[in-house]
Amino acid sequence: MSCKKSEANKYINRPGPPYPAQDCKDLEKKGNDGLRYISTPDKNGIYRWKKMEKQDKKSSKKSSKKSVRKSARKSARKSKKSARKSSKKSSKKSSKKSSKKSSKKSSKKSSKKSSKKSSKKSARKSKKSARKSKKSSKKSARKSKKSARKSKKSARKSKKSARKSKKSSKKSARKSKKSSKKSARKLSKKSKNKSKNKSKI
Repeated sequence: MSCKKSEANKYINRPGPPYPAQDCKDLEKKGNDGLRYISTPDKNGIYRWKKMEKQDKKSSKKSSKKSVRKSARKSARKSKKSARKSSKKSSKKSSKKSSKKSSKKSSKKSSKKSSKKSSKKSARKSKKSARKSKKSSKKSARKSKKSARKSKKSARKSKKSARKSKKSSKKSARKSKKSSKKSARKLSKKSKNKSKNKSKI
């Protein structure tokens, strides 16, 4: 394995060198804090970075100052990036919330308006249907009254016609009786006259 610098966060942010110790066996490298480190194996044979005992004070101070400056710059950059991200996120969230609220309000208003309109329309329709039913009931009542009047008139006419037929039948019966009596009288007179004539002869 080649001993190459890693740009992963865990290697950049730690005080030790930004190199994997397992790839840099028994090598000396400068740490992020400016101190010298050496990769040595532990009991399990895994290599780790350890600080070297003998180090120059001047170089360590300079490196520590540089590392502090670098870390400050990095932290400032990170804070700027995080501020930008947070501002973007907050603006997105606020825009989403405002859009959601406005959409909810508009949907509520539209639903209320539609419900009111539909209720008004249904009320108007029910009123119209009630008026129509009243008119139809009145018309049917009038028609039934007219038909009842007509039936009464027809019943009266039938009664009158029955009376007239009875009267006519009685008259005809009387006339027939009278005619029969007259004919009987005439026959009796003729028979009497014949008998008289015979007796004379």
